[in-house]
Amino acid sequence: MLSDAEWDRLIRAIRQGQMIPIIGERLSLVDQDGLSRSYASALAEQMVRDDLVDEALLAPDVSLIQLAESFVSRGGNIVDFYDELLRASETVSLPVAKPLAQLASITDFKLFVSLGSDALLQKAIEEARPSEVVQHRVFRPGEVQDIGPEWPPSRPTVYHLFGRISAMPDYVASHDDLLEFMHALQSGTNRPRELFTRLSSNSLLIIGSAFSDWLALFFMRMSSEQRLSDRKQQVILVDDGVERRDELNSFVSHFSKRTRLVAQSAERFVEELRARWSSQSGEEVSAEVDVFISYAREDLEQATQLRAGLLARFPRLGIWLDKEGGLGAGDDYARKIHQQIRQAKAFIPIMSRTTGDADASRFFRREWAWAEARAFELGDVPFILPVSIDGDPDYGRADVPDTFKRLHWAALGGGAVTPDFVEAVLRVIRTHKKQVVA
Repeated sequence: MLSDAEWDRLIRAIRQGQMIPIIGERLSLVDQDGLSRSYASALAEQMVRDDLVDEALLAPDVSLIQLAESFVSRGGNIVDFYDELLRASETVSLPVAKPLAQLASITDFKLFVSLGSDALLQKAIEEARPSEVVQHRVFRPGEVQDIGPEWPPSRPTVYHLFGRISAMPDYVASHDDLLEFMHALQSGTNRPRELFTRLSSNSLLIIGSAFSDWLALFFMRMSSEQRLSDRKQQVILVDDGVERRDELNSFVSHFSKRTRLVAQSAERFVEELRARWSSQSGEEVSAEVDVFISYAREDLEQATQLRAGLLARFPRLGIWLDKEGGLGAGDDYARKIHQQIRQAKAFIPIMSRTTGDADASRFFRREWAWAEARAFELGDVPFILPVSIDGDPDYGRADVPDTFKRLHWAALGGGAVTPDFVEAVLRVIRTHKKQVVA
């Protein structure tokens, strides 16, 4: 484990943009009934049901390579395995597990290198940073995709070094694939030069890698422009069984003084990393207005509950919720509210019996009018997400703007958010970011 001094140096490097996380398949975790399991394990369930792989592969830490080996050992053709893997991936829809979500929320990380063939890391970043547009690059033998020259990247970027599950079998799912990709990455024509320049000139944090000892060393050497014994930037490799890896420990102790092997599980390491980074960075909620919540002052408790539900899932979401509920609405106040609505990416009007019975002079009705005007300006870009908190989504529709009437109303009793509503909010924010801000 790292000492406090080592943790301080690590967090400082992260905050200065000098540390690149390299995320292995062991951290590609999904959440099922509150328990973390590998993405490959979730795929194995479908493949076991279809009698394609051995039932023993339902273990929570199984890998794609193990699935491929089992498939082939049972007489399957490796070419057919890619089709079955793609089919299984299309049936898996589980939330990202906590460790990956915690890592994605460290906003000082701008470039992530993924060693897995899944899209979980990108999904985690999109959920942790809903106001940002995540870009991804995919390496495939014979096709050069590189990162741009800008450093750090202006947008969070995921580089899939070993491909990504798709209709084409050009990603790592077997040992044969891994060998081919490692060979292709040595090619002078295919090698993503800008990426490897950044890997060489920055410190590396390798978490969740399933590499063997010599493959791990080869990967670290490949990511450096000089011998590992001469590398100036640090490499931190986290593995809860690293103390038992004799060849790796022997090499590092003799020839790679800038490599630090950390005997700790990936999940616990990320949890501590996130907590220490948050403490030292003074993490704050985004200054951007992602969501504007409009409500009558009598519904403040439910509005606060709705805000808390969104922030519980996405702590950095920028949410405007005026605690005065429209009281003391002078001209300066009104201009400020109008400005926040125009800056917001999603407008959530809370509909209730109170709003249905209220007269036209209530301030929240002015907010509705401003939101309706903004929605007209945005055209086909979604903006307004009406919420009913009294259990009847049709209550009071006769007294709301026509724009609201044409929309789907989410029934959130007491302001308690649902997964479907959270996803709807994220879709609106992402669409706005791509079509309006970009």
